[in-house]
Amino acid sequence: MKSRVIVLFLFFASLLVLVALRFFYLQLIPNQALERLRKNQYLTIVSLPPQRGKILDRRGEELATSVASNSLYADPSLVKSPRSLARKLSPLLGLTSSDLLEKLNVTSKKFVWLKRWMEGATVKEIKSWHEPGLVFIEEGKRAYPNQSLFSQTLGFVGADGFGLEGIEKKYDSELKGELRTLPSRRDARGRPLIVNGQLFELSADGASLETTIDKELQYELERQLEIVTKIQNADHTMGIIQDPNTGEILAMANYPSFESSLGSQTPSDLRRNRIVTDIFEPGSTFKVVAVAAAMKTGRIFPNSKYFCENGEFKIGKHIIHEAEAKHSYGWLTVAEILELSSNVGSTKIAFDVGQENYKNLVKNFGFFAKTGIDFPGEAAGLLVAGRWPDHLFSNVSFGHGIGVTALQMVNAYSAIANGGRLMRPYIVGSIIDSDGHILEKHGPQMIRQVLNQKEAGLLTLMLSGATQDGATGVMARVDGYPVAGKTGTAQKVGAVGRGYLRHAYISSFAGFVPSHNPQFTIYIAVDNPKKDFYGSQVAAPVFQKMASFALHRRGFMPVFVTENATENKRATVYEKTKGLLLQKSLLKLGESNSLVSDRTEVPTIPDLKGLTVREVSTKIKQLNASQTKIELHLVGNGLVQSQFPPAGAKLEKNQKIKVYFKDEI
Repeated sequence: MKSRVIVLFLFFASLLVLVALRFFYLQLIPNQALERLRKNQYLTIVSLPPQRGKILDRRGEELATSVASNSLYADPSLVKSPRSLARKLSPLLGLTSSDLLEKLNVTSKKFVWLKRWMEGATVKEIKSWHEPGLVFIEEGKRAYPNQSLFSQTLGFVGADGFGLEGIEKKYDSELKGELRTLPSRRDARGRPLIVNGQLFELSADGASLETTIDKELQYELERQLEIVTKIQNADHTMGIIQDPNTGEILAMANYPSFESSLGSQTPSDLRRNRIVTDIFEPGSTFKVVAVAAAMKTGRIFPNSKYFCENGEFKIGKHIIHEAEAKHSYGWLTVAEILELSSNVGSTKIAFDVGQENYKNLVKNFGFFAKTGIDFPGEAAGLLVAGRWPDHLFSNVSFGHGIGVTALQMVNAYSAIANGGRLMRPYIVGSIIDSDGHILEKHGPQMIRQVLNQKEAGLLTLMLSGATQDGATGVMARVDGYPVAGKTGTAQKVGAVGRGYLRHAYISSFAGFVPSHNPQFTIYIAVDNPKKDFYGSQVAAPVFQKMASFALHRRGFMPVFVTENATENKRATVYEKTKGLLLQKSLLKLGESNSLVSDRTEVPTIPDLKGLTVREVSTKIKQLNASQTKIELHLVGNGLVQSQFPPAGAKLEKNQKIKVYFKDEI
């Protein structure tokens, strides 16, 4: 009996030892199979994008942002009655019961999305059910507070939160941050322990973009494009405003537009940023290239004369006509050819320059190559290869037989405005991380020097003449300010790329203001206007409105003053002296063009833009030492962005100058 008890004791003791050993083994020795089982029972892996960074205008106002929104997922293994739940959810989620049931029946999965970015009332009702297996997660939903403003350039994001077009696509990697996979713990019954936003808060935010766009300028540009489109019953309109000194894009718009939040539901034709992607024949705005090429030869001057064949110039079997049959020009100077937009005169200038010289300057101006703008889908333009027949060379000289983009046009005119420097256009000024640190800073970048100062100055004077009384661009003139620019009217090419469409034109205007101290280069193009069709009638007035708005908003004082404080009469007269076009100013506030001669030097206010506080103070002290007393008011910190009165204005006695630095702009 005693031996039997000992045997039983040893037996149970051995079992206890084995259980203890197994316990220690399971606790201390890793087991991959058990670890997988544990994770499967207690963890759900959820992949969520982090908070997408903001897109801001140049003053920090939001163009695109992310707002907190509730998204619903299900763990099918915890749903007790999939069919009943599917019927309850269907009207609230806008999905069919069959689609929901299909998702809820996949019991092999622990995570199935049911609905992303839901409204508050719906979320509240579903939460009140306390349904096992339904979990809400707070994640970011892309929002565009200005609706359709800047939409073709902003682009939009898809359902997965990734940028699909525009800036959203170009800078997607910076905006989206790093994708994180996050564990959602569950209790012994499989119920989530972390819900309602905690998962989302763990992910790292993406960087924000500070663009060069001026929101108010953008809004006004879009408004004016909408107005002209409706008045003229046009197919499309384009407009772009650039800072000629830096290459910054200040506004860029197409009409019709669309709401960025509805981007995936919008036809691709409306989503396209035509300014960057579409090529077209520019018409007479391109004539400035022929004149620029002529200036570079050193043999042709603004007062050089060409016989314009009384409106008809025969080239082989072809006859070149002026834009209007009533135009019958005889002898015209180069300046007058630009003012009156003579096709024959432009042809003769180009022929004098020669194809090789002409093509070289065209390419130096940035045509037929991508500008390098930070935007996807840029077109390079279209140029016929090889040697051109004479009639094609003639057509190219006045903007036909070639393809350019609106971006290339505004960038070329900016090169004339800034003294001959071709700048790289850009939209994003800086990239800022979620903690406010600047990751990247983008600034002015010169591509090459296209013209020298003298050549650019002479072209500016001639383009200023093209907006005076009797010239084609008179309707672009802004009261009180000198305007340099050129009209364009080009017949539209057929859809298949062959031949021209009857009674279909692209009407345009390119120019910059104020011409003596350019701050804004503006290009307007109206596609197929039905009421009028000349660029002087259709596009020039839009330029005038935008130039006036931009100048007054920036605070530039008028420089042309008459009895009515406006520019009522022709403001410049041309003289021919020593082969140069000279301009005599009728300004009462002075002017600053270094190419003007035969005048008494008038003390003028210096250009302070880009200077530091110390540099401004030093420059004003130097003026005080030799001129009348100047009272200086400094607003803000950083570098000078604008000043009042503007550079070039006459320096009066006891002059007051107010200087605005970056922080105040």
